[in-house]
Amino acid sequence: MDPITLATITSAASNLGLEAIKDSATQAVQELWDTIKQKLGWQRDPASSELASQIARKLQDDEELTRELVKLLQNQSEPTYSSALVKNIDADKVTLADTVNIHGDLNMPGAE
Repeated sequence: MDPITLATITSAASNLGLEAIKDSATQAVQELWDTIKQKLGWQRDPASSELASQIARKLQDDEELTRELVKLLQNQSEPTYSSALVKNIDADKVTLADTVNIHGDLNMPGAE
């Protein structure tokens, strides 16, 4: 999987997980996160500092799992958390950043 797609999906799932860990998380956020954790094969939440790296490791070589997570994140009738996903990514240059805020929809080929 290309690094940009992996980073985008990892970011979206990580942001959802971080939101779900909060005491103020909505029921919809918690339910979606519970479903994603089940797909990832997790019984409990990893430490928040390890969340992104563990998600990326699980998704890196598993395109089927990645498609499943993209479908889960795309098929929400309403946004359930403050972070959003990117609809399309066209990148000629790659820039590294400490914090990336992504807004839009994510569309992974083959995930429809």
